[in-house]
Amino acid sequence: MLRIEALVCLSMALSTFLLPGMLFRLLSQAQVGSPVGGLDVVVLVRAMGCVLLGMAAFLWWVPRKAVRPGALASSALIARWLMTAVRWGMVLDLPPPLKVLTWLDLTLALVGTAALLRARHQEPSGGGDGTATRPPRRTPAALAIAAALGAVALLGYGLLQPPPEPRFASDEDHFKYGSILKPWLPGLPLCVFEALPDAFPDLLPGGWTSVGFVLEPGHATPVGWALQPALIPSLAPNCALCHGATYRVDSGESPRFVPGAPAVSLDFDRFLTVIFKAGADPRFTDGTLLAKIKARQPLSPIRSVIYEQLLLPTFAWGFGLLRRDFEWINRQPPSGPGRQGSATILKYNMLRLPYDGTISTSDFRPVWNQRTRGDLFHRWNGGGKVLHQENMLAAAVLSLLQPALLQQASFDRVTNYLASLQPPAFPLPVDQALVNRGAGLFDRHCAECHRPDGARYNAITPLTEVGTDREYLASSTPDFLRALRAFDTPPFVFDQQQAPNGYLNSSLEAIWVRGPYLHNGSVPTLKDLLERPERRPVTYRRGGNRLDPVRLGFQEAPADDAGAFLFDTRARGNGNGGHLHGVDLPETDKRALIEYLKTL
Repeated sequence: MLRIEALVCLSMALSTFLLPGMLFRLLSQAQVGSPVGGLDVVVLVRAMGCVLLGMAAFLWWVPRKAVRPGALASSALIARWLMTAVRWGMVLDLPPPLKVLTWLDLTLALVGTAALLRARHQEPSGGGDGTATRPPRRTPAALAIAAALGAVALLGYGLLQPPPEPRFASDEDHFKYGSILKPWLPGLPLCVFEALPDAFPDLLPGGWTSVGFVLEPGHATPVGWALQPALIPSLAPNCALCHGATYRVDSGESPRFVPGAPAVSLDFDRFLTVIFKAGADPRFTDGTLLAKIKARQPLSPIRSVIYEQLLLPTFAWGFGLLRRDFEWINRQPPSGPGRQGSATILKYNMLRLPYDGTISTSDFRPVWNQRTRGDLFHRWNGGGKVLHQENMLAAAVLSLLQPALLQQASFDRVTNYLASLQPPAFPLPVDQALVNRGAGLFDRHCAECHRPDGARYNAITPLTEVGTDREYLASSTPDFLRALRAFDTPPFVFDQQQAPNGYLNSSLEAIWVRGPYLHNGSVPTLKDLLERPERRPVTYRRGGNRLDPVRLGFQEAPADDAGAFLFDTRARGNGNGGHLHGVDLPETDKRALIEYLKTL
């Protein structure tokens, strides 16, 4: 039996050396965005493989030499069970056939343990020459120990196995709160998320709404954050974080949520800054944050020690690693609410390209009605030619470019929902006479580029013609495109990416809830966009969600709003020039055109 166990150890060692790409590539590459940080897990696991090789040789050697295994056998036994625990911890979400192998592994480990303990009790017998041995004594203690180890393993499996994730009856709730990621890597602990505003009121003066998170009654997490159930529940971002907006018609009303719309209030860079500063602040680990956690949920003495000595120090360290890897943010103008440089995150944090000074900051785009967009170009510059690849590109950012983290069924449910999700209608009455007049103006001045049957619809307008800010275009460098295409790890395949030198002419459906305008959000309202660049606001406050039904867009955020951000068009990437279509129309025509745009 020991030889069987030796063969098992040998096979495990060989799989550890030969198949790291299947079992361990996930962790070895996830060096950003998770507390594993720069730890090279492949090296660690291969070191365990060396231990297994030694164990295999030893277990093969023990019966042949008929020597009491002693302390060396005990050490090998401990290492064997540690390796079994590691393997079990990494295969919790593997397909059923591979789970069967782990059960076989556990069974063989139990049998091998019993045999090894039994061998320890074999003693010489007979006339003193040591050549004969008496039958091994029955060892109920050894069997009891083996059974106890098996029970501990099963208990550990039950504890490590995450509870079933929440199931949502409606596709919209799944879009808002469901996870498209597997819970293999730890997210932000829910207890930490809930207590951070209490422990750091200076960083979050308005709570999490300061960074634009949408909180709905009856939900433990904000829209766009999925609960990952485990011993310590954590949060993982999903698609609704950047593609769900709120608006208010009156200042006193509750915000109305629009799934699929650009997240006009989300300031993700500020969220990163908050956790970076919090992780480096003594309050994170000196008991201040722990006291706020305990005020929200009583902790047992054991859990309290775990939080104080392990959980919070680990995440303080992890946030420090994130702060180091996102250092490039400090070299660029802050993005502010409703904008992000996801291509830059891909470039520097996931593909690990050297910093080149380019800026990809742009407004979030709407993602509704995707069934009609399958044959169109995508992104502001038309850089995506296949809708499926564009959705996968977003999933790649959320999953840290780790295909094994993607929950395909959950992702498919989201994309199926977005395929038929319709854009919202304007929520206020319109002047039909002005609408009728504006329709003719739209036909003459806008339809060629922005109506699906227009001659230049879904075409790229060269930068020399449209004249808007060029920084976003410059961020798609040849090195970036080569690295993205070369990644080629299904389902993350991006071989159709391109870098046109211009901006895409796309539809204007629900344009009223997509402000501010231009690809970089540098123009607050459509009325401002119909002015010559020198008459457009040089600065304005982003972050508000109250509609401006006259100028069409969102009103400027109040100066005392915790989420207000002063946008400066003079900063790199924030230019508000170009797009001169309609700027010379009479004011009455501009009013009529704006009224018609409300109906799209």
